[in-house]
Amino acid sequence: MIASQGSDASGSDAAALAAWPLQPVPLDTGSGGREDRLRMLRQMRSVWNDVNGARRELIKKELAAGQVRQAEVTAYWNRHKATVKNRWDSRTRGRGETTVADIPEVAAQWHRDNFALSENVSATAQRGGEVSPYLWQCPLDLGHEAWPAWPKDRIQKGAGCPECRRLIRLADLPTLASQYRGQRPASGITHAAHESVPWTCLTWAVDPSTGVWPPVEHRFDAVVKERAYVQKSGRHCSSEGVWTM
Repeated sequence: MIASQGSDASGSDAAALAAWPLQPVPLDTGSGGREDRLRMLRQMRSVWNDVNGARRELIKKELAAGQVRQAEVTAYWNRHKATVKNRWDSRTRGRGETTVADIPEVAAQWHRDNFALSENVSATAQRGGEVSPYLWQCPLDLGHEAWPAWPKDRIQKGAGCPECRRLIRLADLPTLASQYRGQRPASGITHAAHESVPWTCLTWAVDPSTGVWPPVEHRFDAVVKERAYVQKSGRHCSSEGVWTM
């Protein structure tokens, strides 16, 4: 059974950290001297570290859930590949006589919009350098679009759904996706993308003159993969940004 899309993280926790987290209690400004200001700035850094730490833990849980789902899908296609190649190797009809319909696991994915019936298309059909006119539908009900592939690749090589190979998207990590500010939708970016994109972290920064915490947006650019794999790289909010009152 393929795991459903989503994460183990609490939806309410992710939603809370997607917006501004709970505003800290105002700090005592003391005498307003240098030591008091440094004390407040250290407390602000501690608040930032706590918020970033909570976000990192949620991202790690969401990624772990996505990886479980990816592993299940990968295992499915590995089994499918072995089954299909075995059917081809043990076929009773000649190489040129075997059709797509003779390989039922592949024939079941034959798209309804194809111009020919699977029993009329050779299992070895392929034309080098040309895009296949034959379409296939992913059987896992994950919302994937039909894809073109030659029957020879699907049967002799056991090729499966290309979208299933890059299943985890930025949108599948809602805590991280909530900070994404790029132009493309989060559903169109893989979680392991090597491109640098803009992010915004919503938090609070203490005003040393009053001890109160105005909201701030920390804006920064970072590579998607480095942010998704926070347990390895530690990339999170840069804690450098502009104030928004």
